[in-house]
Amino acid sequence: MLERISHYRLLQRLGAGGMGEVYLGEDTQLGRKVAIKILPTESGGDEQAGRRLIREARAAATLDHHNICAVYEVGEDDGRTFIALREAFASSGMPGYWRKLIEQLKAEKSPQRDAVSIAALYARLEEKDQALDWLKQAYSLRSDGITRLKEELAFDSVRSDPRFVDLLKSIGLPL
Repeated sequence: MLERISHYRLLQRLGAGGMGEVYLGEDTQLGRKVAIKILPTESGGDEQAGRRLIREARAAATLDHHNICAVYEVGEDDGRTFIALREAFASSGMPGYWRKLIEQLKAEKSPQRDAVSIAALYARLEEKDQALDWLKQAYSLRSDGITRLKEELAFDSVRSDPRFVDLLKSIGLPL
């Protein structure tokens, strides 16, 4: 395992995908936890992959929202392009992060506006009853996002539940 990149000490590998590997890291200069996204080893010196990663960082850096990790730095070390991001969920894992998002969305002035998002997070946590309750609330309020139910991957864990099927039918969405 890679131990360092630039002035970041890599503590734990959190995951990997097509666009990179993500690590929990420590900024040794500022003494704070960060998430580090590094191009996968297979991409080697692929300039196009490096440009895509930098483009991703630039796009994220233009956004200021509590659900988007702040970009601290884009850099290159020993030929490997990386992004340093605000560490948002590594200590509690994705379930802990999703629970924090649920609480943030519920604390807003109008959580009903985000009912489908809250339902999707509960579905990811495989808390079917909560997910279905929030979906029913979204439907009763005619939330703008209700039609995304059929395609939303987050709902895979509740898709086979008869209550979900009934909800889709009551909304008028084909199964």
